[in-house]
Amino acid sequence: LWKSTHKNVIDADAMRDLVTLSQRNKALKSLILRRTKLIEGAISVLIESLKENNSLEKIDLSENDLRSDSCEKLFAGLKNNTALK
Repeated sequence: LWKSTHKNVIDADAMRDLVTLSQRNKALKSLILRRTKLIEGAISVLIESLKENNSLEKIDLSENDLRSDSCEKLFAGLKNNTALK
């Protein structure tokens, strides 16, 4: 059985849509992006949004193949976010 490896790809445009939804819906507390094959542009959009988002409490990025420089940028972007637990 062949399975497409591109089913859960999130690019920058899709991430902008998710970010917009999370900013409009303050009741959204968790964002699960597990196994989504985040593209570099999407990670940049996420990082920028986390600097301003104070409603999300949990983000699951597990099982994504994040590069070390992306992880460093992500952690730097999280420094000012006080909502995430």
